Amino acid sequence: MDELRLLYLERSKLTLGKEEAILLEQIMQEIRRPDTLRRHWMAMEEEAGNLEEIEEEVASCFVKKYKPVALKVKPILGTLPERFRITRKIVGDPLQGMPKLPEHPAEFEPKGRYTLERKEKLDMAHEEGFL
Repeated sequence: MDELRLLYLERSKLTLGKEEAILLEQIMQEIRRPDTLRRHWMAMEEEAGNLEEIEEEVASCFVKKYKPVALKVKPILGTLPERFRITRKIVGDPLQGMPKLPEHPAEFEPKGRYTLERKEKLDMAHEEGFL
């Protein structure tokens, strides 16, 4: 299992920058020492108590965080072809079938959460004709 981890780390160096690869190589040299590796894993087991948590913690340390610059999408200037343009054709009056709202609404009727107490608080907080 340790050989598999070391192989993963070795392959990860290919995706890293020069400084990060040097740092990872130093870490791997320290890990390759049997006594250091055993002490490190035993300390982590005592601390976490669960081997699965340890593996997740170690794996999360060496996951690539960002996309390499070579894979980024770079926008270019250009015009949008005619077939992709949105055309709006409004025929007739769109407000034709709308019902006309009364200019003077009906008296207040408490319904649901908007009670008479809440209406009074709102009226006190705002000047006349707010709503």
